[in-house]
Amino acid sequence: MTVPSNCDMTAAETNVRLFTTEYLGPLVNNQREGAGEEIWFEDGTPNHQKYKGQFLRDTLHGQGQYIWSRNGEETIYEGSLYSSNLEGYGRFVRPDGTVFEGLFKNNARFGPGVDSFVDSTQTVGLWYGNNLIRLCQVVKPEWVPKVAHTSVGKAILLRYKKLVTVCNGEEDIAREVLKSINAEEEVIEKSDLLYNRCIRHPKSTFFNRAVYDSKFFSVSDCYIDITVGSDESICDVEREIERAKNVEYLQSEWDRINSAILEGVSEENVSGSSEQEENDMEELCAKRDLLEGAISFERSKPRTKKVLVTELLAWNNEDISIEIMKHAFLHRNFEKTVSYLASNVLVGNRTEFNQSSAYEADCVAFLSNCSSGHLKKVSELLLTHDLNPDMCDAMGNSGMMYAAARDRRQIIRVLVNFGANVDVYNDECLTPLSLCILRYLAVQNDVVNWELAFLKSSLAVETDLLRWRPHESLVSLSEQQKSKQNLNPHSSINLKFCNRQELIDSADLFPMQMMFKRTSDAKNLQDRYLQLEEAQPFLFNTDCIKPPVHKSVKTKTLQPKKKLVVQVESEPNHSDILQVERLNSIRLTISTLLDYGADPNEGEVPMPILLSAIFTKNIDIVEGLLAHKADCNARTLDEELTALHILVSLPPWDGVGEMAKLLLAYGANPNLRATTLHWLEEKETLVGKHQLTEVDEGKTPLHLLSMRYDFTSDTIGELAQILIAGGAKPSEYYLGHTPLSLAVLRGNIKLINSLMESGKVDPNQLLGEEMGVALGVLILKRYTNLPRYEDCEQIIQSLVYYGANPFNSTGPCGNLMEFMAEEFAEPTPKGKRKPKQVKGGKETTRVKLKAFLENIARFVLDKHIKGWVVQQLYHAQNYDDEFAKNMAHYVPVAEVVDLAQALFYRGEIRVKPKSHSKLRELVEFIAGVHPKSHLDVEKALENFDYRKLPPKLGFLDLPQPQVERHSDKYDVCYHCHKKQNRQLFRCPKCKVVYFCSEECNLLSNAREKWGHPCKVAFYSEALRDWKAKEKEKMARDTDTEDSEGGYYGAGKFHKGHRGRGSAAKAGKRSTATTGKRGAATTGKRSAAASGKRSAATTLKTRKERSAQKGKLGTRKGGAASSNRGKTKGEWDQEASLDSEFATVVRRRHRLPKTYQCFLEKIAIYWPELDLSALFVPYACYNNGQLYYRFHFQNVVFGETYSLV
Repeated sequence: MTVPSNCDMTAAETNVRLFTTEYLGPLVNNQREGAGEEIWFEDGTPNHQKYKGQFLRDTLHGQGQYIWSRNGEETIYEGSLYSSNLEGYGRFVRPDGTVFEGLFKNNARFGPGVDSFVDSTQTVGLWYGNNLIRLCQVVKPEWVPKVAHTSVGKAILLRYKKLVTVCNGEEDIAREVLKSINAEEEVIEKSDLLYNRCIRHPKSTFFNRAVYDSKFFSVSDCYIDITVGSDESICDVEREIERAKNVEYLQSEWDRINSAILEGVSEENVSGSSEQEENDMEELCAKRDLLEGAISFERSKPRTKKVLVTELLAWNNEDISIEIMKHAFLHRNFEKTVSYLASNVLVGNRTEFNQSSAYEADCVAFLSNCSSGHLKKVSELLLTHDLNPDMCDAMGNSGMMYAAARDRRQIIRVLVNFGANVDVYNDECLTPLSLCILRYLAVQNDVVNWELAFLKSSLAVETDLLRWRPHESLVSLSEQQKSKQNLNPHSSINLKFCNRQELIDSADLFPMQMMFKRTSDAKNLQDRYLQLEEAQPFLFNTDCIKPPVHKSVKTKTLQPKKKLVVQVESEPNHSDILQVERLNSIRLTISTLLDYGADPNEGEVPMPILLSAIFTKNIDIVEGLLAHKADCNARTLDEELTALHILVSLPPWDGVGEMAKLLLAYGANPNLRATTLHWLEEKETLVGKHQLTEVDEGKTPLHLLSMRYDFTSDTIGELAQILIAGGAKPSEYYLGHTPLSLAVLRGNIKLINSLMESGKVDPNQLLGEEMGVALGVLILKRYTNLPRYEDCEQIIQSLVYYGANPFNSTGPCGNLMEFMAEEFAEPTPKGKRKPKQVKGGKETTRVKLKAFLENIARFVLDKHIKGWVVQQLYHAQNYDDEFAKNMAHYVPVAEVVDLAQALFYRGEIRVKPKSHSKLRELVEFIAGVHPKSHLDVEKALENFDYRKLPPKLGFLDLPQPQVERHSDKYDVCYHCHKKQNRQLFRCPKCKVVYFCSEECNLLSNAREKWGHPCKVAFYSEALRDWKAKEKEKMARDTDTEDSEGGYYGAGKFHKGHRGRGSAAKAGKRSTATTGKRGAATTGKRSAAASGKRSAATTLKTRKERSAQKGKLGTRKGGAASSNRGKTKGEWDQEASLDSEFATVVRRRHRLPKTYQCFLEKIAIYWPELDLSALFVPYACYNNGQLYYRFHFQNVVFGETYSLV
């Protein structure tokens, strides 16, 4: 027997010499086992120790009584023992008359307990060894700010409580060892033989814990009884059989006693009765009455079933509190062995006990002095009164919390020196460090109501509540509220409750609205709550900032007032000075906590500490947290936002760029994605009625930055470059968009320029969801809210300047001109006219942009032809060829030197510094072709730069059209710029441009600007010649490739349709002397097809990655086909369900969000009812189902929630 500590046995010594032992009881395998009695006598003295109770393998195990007798005084323990250790509920009686009743573990107090003294005072609370670890009273609630004041706020905080694993079974080491060596099943079944019967220490490897547990705990200790409705067939069969047997037994006893009474009455009538017989008759009648009550009670018991509890909802996230809760839950069936109601201690109900003892008063004084800053008194109490430095009050506020709440930095130092935990939690899941961050924000923003400032409601949509089982819960709530109002006649709430059937019927139709009727008083209370909510804004708001609505009239009238306000604010303000001093004091407290080892990763209310610190906009605080190993990739609980997500979602301020650099320097990942819940309305804006084919994987910080509306500041562009320099991938997709295309859609010109100047953004990258490229996003029909037309023009010009090319592939449709033609194609029903476009409407902007993009395409093609012609002519041997003269008509004389300079910089031509005769000859030749031009050749050549310039730093090395090497993407119709499914023929005079039809040939000849300089109509004759040639080839049945023949050169037919590329792969060009541009064969694979396959492979790879994430990707992917035309409510519901499922999969240790939303709705209608009190002492969880009792004295739990 391991002797208890001196605190529990003041008169007994632990170092006792035992001499003689007497045992009375059974022996099994020569070991004491079963009910017995043993006495240990001390040699030569009357001192002895005696135990009477249960034995197991020579250990004291089970219920029993242990007596220490020394010098005629006895110390008695009555209760549970586990392997000769005090374990479970027990009662300790000392010789001086003091009595301790409570929970033990490993021979020490551990959990709820009451120490009663002879002067009728008591020490009540949760014990950890010889010390109180938690009081049953609140010292000074106003000294530590509370986050949640109302039942709504307390319901929100439930999401941050941990789900603690319990009753998961102990690991059978012997069985695992046998399985690891592939033993046979028969051998594994005999694994108990590997344990040693003589090993009695629970921590030993050879200790058979399963045997000891089976003799200590009952099967029902890990199960709870829940009510079963009358319409449910599943119930506890054994319980029903036991009830029937009890009723049968009680009824037989009642019949026997009733018969005896009747016989006694008949005998009394015949012969009379004595006084003894009358007493016996009264006793029989009393027994019969008791039996009648017992029978009635057994028959009225609710039908129940047993459910295994796998997890418990913690009342406090502190490790020691969690261990106490688990220990108390496993021993809850033994609470009846103590004289008080253990649940009163667990829930902090001190009013049911006697006056506080001196020790408890010292504990209260300790917490008070920690808050007041009395350094000497705190040190004295810790030294002389043996207090636990982590002791807390009934709200979980320890001395460290009280000191941090009032910036008592010297107290913090003393507490740390005495071993106090600097990361201790209170019941609101706050740590001292997280509390100080919130205090800083409260002072900085003049916060009055912490709940409205720091807690955000996350109510689910109404239809989610149909998954609940609210009937029993709401009925119990209504009954509890009625009893509460009966006790409090001055209550401001008067609710009229429906009966059970009305409640159930109405709940099926309207989950919350029709469950009860509210009076005007309740409505007024809610109105006051909403008014308060409007007065106190939510500080952690990361919603998308909408563009402001400008009202010119109001702005003009307020202009003078704004000037006056500025003058007033420039005066010295005493309150501002005090605010700065308070902020500096809190900042010093934060530094003190960090210096003494506070973990910045502990605490998630209302979000991780580092993320909360971002809102202070104080880079010193953020840097201090990061320097002390704060997780720079920590995420919020619901939307999974990182620090970078929050940083790019907030309004810009001076220093935001430095904070972003700091986070990236400490390893923040700029490519992590938030959940679909964040900025859900913006998703609806981006998708509209389009049917999604991609899985919504969430947004990266760069996506959020590109989706902002408030981009007047240069900070947005600076942030983008910082993120990209820190490793952000600008090619990542969100709903088919890249950050560049999102910036284009928003009209953010500054951000577009910043993205392009980073040198890592390709403006020609293919987008998903059939959107082409960034250059064509603004003409998509799915988007109606476009930027101003002037801004759109500027955006397009900027993209072209940085290398966007309208002749690059947009996917299956071909180049941008072909993409626009399909986007604007609207089939007109037969017999109906095409609808007229409304002037001045949004559609006009798209039409203007289409025309502007067509002009851009002509400009780009013209620049490319000019540069190509200059390059070919520069390398030509002579200019006597007729083709050379016709080619020279495409290049104005004034642009020749500039084009040659650009080609020289690009390395396409070589010009010797001392001799530029070849360049002079080229300029003179082109000037001769244009006789009306007047150009001073010597002056033009004087400014030619012969240095090789390095590429622009930071810019993506995309060639401009005039210096880009020729590829067949430029082999398009010179007039309409299309090529797919068209037969192209080259001009026979210049061999430079193509046409796709006779109409385009004639229209281009008639155009003055960007027209065909050859002015020859050749297409019809070329088409006839080509057809004749094709007919002749078919007649010869040859399989040879097309050879260049005929006067008009080779024709080019480009196949193209949905799902196949349109641009042909570049073929070989002929020599410059002939001026001919080679034609690619028809059968060659096109570049667009290759680009499309590359993009498709990228999208497919991203989808496969999403599918590998588990069921979440499956759920989202499965719903992709039904995304067309969803309402906002449907989007909210779908995103809520997806996020809920993801949260349960990733964070099973948290209470599901849907349940917390349900409690929020109930709390709104019962504002005076503290719903969080329903979860103590135990809220049980199993397989997506939560069970709790609506009064802690109830035995039966209620089934109220299901994820199924």
